[in-house]
Amino acid sequence: MHVFFSAEFTFGGRLRNYIEKGTLTGQPRAAALHKPDAMEDIYLEIYDVLLFRAASITGNSDDAKDIVQDLYLRLKAQETRQLPLANPRGYLYGMVSNMAKMFLRNEIRHRELEQQLASTSVVEPRTNYIDDLLAPLSQLQRVVVGLHDIEGYTCVEIAIRLSKSPSAVRKQLSLAHRRLREKNNSKNHE
Repeated sequence: MHVFFSAEFTFGGRLRNYIEKGTLTGQPRAAALHKPDAMEDIYLEIYDVLLFRAASITGNSDDAKDIVQDLYLRLKAQETRQLPLANPRGYLYGMVSNMAKMFLRNEIRHRELEQQLASTSVVEPRTNYIDDLLAPLSQLQRVVVGLHDIEGYTCVEIAIRLSKSPSAVRKQLSLAHRRLREKNNSKNHE
């Protein structure tokens, strides 16, 4: 669901008030810079502006709220190292803009990847190679080769599973191996 915001409607004109008063671009009070939670205070002060900016880039209010929340978590993680900023409001505004743009890029990449995965065929080329290789064999020979050579069953175990005699299984396995060798030799001579 995409929701576009109107500054007048959504925030009761508060965005216009921020811009008219110069709060968004204004310099912070000197006392505010010395407080340990000064960035959090500024974040809360311009929360609506940050939310509007993120929503205007993403076009979705839910994604915008997530981005602004992520910004807050980043601020809390950086709280231990105090960055001397000339314009903390501009810093937060730029951060939320960059985070929203990065979110959009990731969404586009994710959609493209999903489309690529949906358009690729499910059958792998290796499967076609095996099918071509086993084409000259009878159905019984394919089963015997699969159980013996791939699954690792002995001829006696295969005979029990297929209700055949062990000598019949050995004969089918021998014929299958001979046909596979002949096919391989004929491909090598071409």
